[in-house]
Amino acid sequence: MVFSAEQDKKVVLQQQTQLQKEKNQNQMELHAKLEKLEILEKECFKLTTTQKTAEVKIKQLEEKLCEEEHQRKLIQDKAAQLQTGLEINRILMSSVSSQNEPKRKNRKKKTVKTLIHMISLEKMWRELFYPFSVFCC
Repeated sequence: MVFSAEQDKKVVLQQQTQLQKEKNQNQMELHAKLEKLEILEKECFKLTTTQKTAEVKIKQLEEKLCEEEHQRKLIQDKAAQLQTGLEINRILMSSVSSQNEPKRKNRKKKTVKTLIHMISLEKMWRELFYPFSVFCC
């Protein structure tokens, strides 16, 4: 009976030792998982911050692109106006120089008609090659 009690006590001690080892192992695993979770949370925070920064930069670049497109359109319009003015001046200069000749009076009328025709062609040309006259923003 004493032998049985001692054996039971020995078995109980072994079970307690085993349970303590398992508890320690579980605590170590839990600690490792908590550390891994903390690392993942930090990584997630970094990625979120990086994404927000990238989104802000993309927005700034889109705004800059829009402004550049607007400036390009203004420059193209100004160039078209200057070209039209140049053509008008050329036609007027040629009509003034030919004003002394009596035969060319009919041509002067044709020149004005040609000028009006050229201006309308210029407008059509701009609409054809620059159809996006509305600002992008």
